[in-house]
Order: sequence, then structure tokens, then C-alpha cells
Amino acid sequence: MTAVQAAPAADTPDTPAAPGARDRRKLRNALRWTAAVAVFAAVAGGVTALTTLPDREKLPGLGTSPDGRHLYPALALPPIPDSPPGAPEDPGRRDYDIRALLLPKPQGAVPDPAFPGRGGWLPTEKFTALYQARTTVTAQLRDHGLRHIAASAWTTSDGMRTEVYLLHFDNSGIAEALFDELSSSRPQAVDGTLTDYELPPETDPAADLAFEGRMAAPDAAGRASRYVLMQNGDVVALVLSSAPAGVTRVPFDQAVALQGQLLR
Repeated sequence: MTAVQAAPAADTPDTPAAPGARDRRKLRNALRWTAAVAVFAAVAGGVTALTTLPDREKLPGLGTSPDGRHLYPALALPPIPDSPPGAPEDPGRRDYDIRALLLPKPQGAVPDPAFPGRGGWLPTEKFTALYQARTTVTAQLRDHGLRHIAASAWTTSDGMRTEVYLLHFDNSGIAEALFDELSSSRPQAVDGTLTDYELPPETDPAADLAFEGRMAAPDAAGRASRYVLMQNGDVVALVLSSAPAGVTRVPFDQAVALQGQLLR
């Protein structure tokens, strides 16, 4: 049972983002994400921290520890190819396969075969099915010229399910506009009373990102759901997670921070 499998509902508007959230989005250009995930190393000695490295070098994954972190493989940013002739001048444009930017599953996690991972592209209708306002989101993606959706999902031994979606657009301006519109919607799997989600400052990835996050109170079974929407350059990312009672938010913080690093 996935965190996002829900019967299609009537297409009704989602709850608008809170004014405070909109204010934070206006500050996206001032939001410098620095000192990535150093807090995790401080919590447990001997655990490799994800640090800011020279351009395009390998990024070490975060090790496991008693606080619930997962063990990820070493991350690597793809090389930046030369822009094709006639390509527009846009420092945020990625002229390579964005599937290389998908966060890999952590050690021991069971992948969901319904998600293509780095071997294919997710059909648009599977992404829009995440939202109650499905028709609205479908129109937004069409109007902004969505190119591809890369997606991966897995479940770890602690029962936490994580889904990652990367939406690729033609340029940074289009991606930013879609981020603003999508921020007013929420995945229907994250239901009930929501509170703002923010990473601890010391775990912020080293990248300029637009960021919007929400977390729901645990449901009757004690399962808690969270999501984060991020945008950098021509890519918008959604990280969606649900976890049973007893699993802290630390592994979600970790996944968001690592995916943010890959988008830098």
C-alpha cells in the first residue's frame, strides 16, 4: 500500500498556502542553504557527513545511526555537458538526463516496481493522481510545457515509505512559475491538519532552492505523512513520505537534504 494510492476524488480546489508560506517563497532568492547535514555528524561520532564539495564531485551519503538515519550510497552529480547550439542563455537549464539527479534508495530499502527510477519516465497522469485537484494540476503541467517526470519510491525496514518526483521544464522561469502554482495544492495522501515543515538550519543543502513543506498529524493508526516541494533551475522536485509511529522525522530530513544537494 503506497503513501499516494488513493481513489480519484472530485476535482475541488485545495486549501491555499498560508500567508507565511507565500512570504517564504518570496524570499527564495535570499534563502542560501548552507552547511549541509553537518548536524547528523554531530549527533553520532564517526558518521560521514554530507558536506559541500567542489563542483560535480562525489557526495558521500549519510550513514545510519541510532537516530534513525538511513545508509545511502555515495551520491554523484552528473557532468555538465556543453549547451546545444542555439540553446537559450539560462544558468539553471539542464541539458542532460535529470534521472541522474534522482536520490537513490538507501541500503536495504525495497523499491516500488511501479516507479521507473532511472530506467524510464513516469506517466503524467500518475503524478497528477497524487492531487485532489487533478484536473487543475494536469492543466498547469500542460500549460507550462512539462518535458518529463522522473520518479522513484522505496520502503525501508522501519516501515517508512519515500517517493521522489522530479519534474523537468524548459527553463528556470517556467519551473519557478509551476512551483508557485503547485505550492497552493497538496498531495491528497497528506491530509488533515497541516503544519509547516522546515529543515533544521544546520541541515540545509548547499544550493539556492525554493522550498515549501507540510506535515500532517499522525492518523488513527499513528502513521505520519510529510511532503516537501523544491525548485532549483528548470526542475521542480516533490519528496513525499509516510512513516509509522515510532519513526522520527530525522530520516525524512535526511532524504530532503540529500535530494536538495543533488539539485544544486
